[in-house]
Amino acid sequence: MASKSAEYQKMYREKYPERIAAYHKRYHEKHPEKSAESYRKYLEKHPGRKAESRKKFTEAHPERAAEYQKRYEAKHPGVGAEKAKRYRERHPDRVKESRIAGKENMDAWRAANRDSINARNKEWVAKNKDKVREMSKRYASANQEKIKARNKKRRDDNKPQYRESARNWRRSNPEKCKELAASWKEKNRERYLARSAFYTAERRFQERQATPKWANKFFMKEIYHLAKLRTRYLGIPHEVDHIIPLKGKNVCGLHVEHNLRVIPWIENIKKSNKLMEQI
Repeated sequence: MASKSAEYQKMYREKYPERIAAYHKRYHEKHPEKSAESYRKYLEKHPGRKAESRKKFTEAHPERAAEYQKRYEAKHPGVGAEKAKRYRERHPDRVKESRIAGKENMDAWRAANRDSINARNKEWVAKNKDKVREMSKRYASANQEKIKARNKKRRDDNKPQYRESARNWRRSNPEKCKELAASWKEKNRERYLARSAFYTAERRFQERQATPKWANKFFMKEIYHLAKLRTRYLGIPHEVDHIIPLKGKNVCGLHVEHNLRVIPWIENIKKSNKLMEQI
């Protein structure tokens, strides 16, 4: 008798699914506590059925499952995050394996789609220049030390390239160099004066050390005076250069009249402490 009743109920549910759904809905609304208790007992009796049923439904109806999930999160905003947190605490090994597998899959996908990713990123940056500028500004202000360390490491690893690039830029932009130097002097007046005093004292000491007793002071003064005259009448700053530098890398010259010459300041900066053959 019981089997016939169960068979009849099964046939009725298959024939009238809408009536059964409506009946269940009315019952849940009328007896929410009883429904919750009955569902809890069912889950305790069949612990794996809920996950299995949900998995089957998600595979069969992905769009509906996404919509249900979206509505649930909107209705219960903190529940999803709390569940995820509990899962991470209970299964740290699973989470770790999942992250590693996900990272490997993502790296493989990025490697296989590098051109499309770059094109898409470039297009997005072109459409959101203000947003990108604001993001870069926020990142720079929040990670100043990190950026300094990264730039320093890059410069240390590529010193020859950076020096050559800076040298070429200075040669191509002399006026800009002057403006930057003048601006730096105005902003760092005390530091500039202290540095100038130090280098002036060091330069005078080197000249005294490199000046022999037999040096002709008269001719040397005339050479420095000639540099001032050329600056005044030609309108181009001229300086006195030591042909063999006083503090060269391989050789050091003397501070005497036949080791001095008057050249434009830009040529003196380019020469620095190198020999003529090394320029």
